[in-house]
Amino acid sequence: MTYKTILLVVGISQLEDDLRAAADLCASEGAHLSVLVSKIATLPPMGDLAAISAAWIDSRDGDMEQLRQSVREAREILGSAGISYDVVGRYSETMRLGQDVGERAWYADVTLVGTSLGCVRQVLQNWAVMRAGHAA
Repeated sequence: MTYKTILLVVGISQLEDDLRAAADLCASEGAHLSVLVSKIATLPPMGDLAAISAAWIDSRDGDMEQLRQSVREAREILGSAGISYDVVGRYSETMRLGQDVGERAWYADVTLVGTSLGCVRQVLQNWAVMRAGHAA
């Protein structure tokens, strides 16, 4: 089976191996690689803890900067791969990530979930099974 578009979902750390493997697949298939780099957001603290809230905001800002850096890194890696690609970053809660992936997966022939996502892989796999109408 030939693919025209491959979606790769990766985390922000150790994504180089996932990117290179997907780029090799796209090169062999002549496919476009669409990359979704994701960082899972931590929920804000609840209650009247203003000091913790300020710390959470600082943490969130740091997470978003890490995400921007990972998107730049992915673009640099793929820029030298000689394939058609696009890279976007998403900072979202765990359950929203499934929606983000689902929206992008509608336009891909196949979706790959990179090892760099760690424990979120299982959440995405469960979400995909549920959306496909299979019993989990």
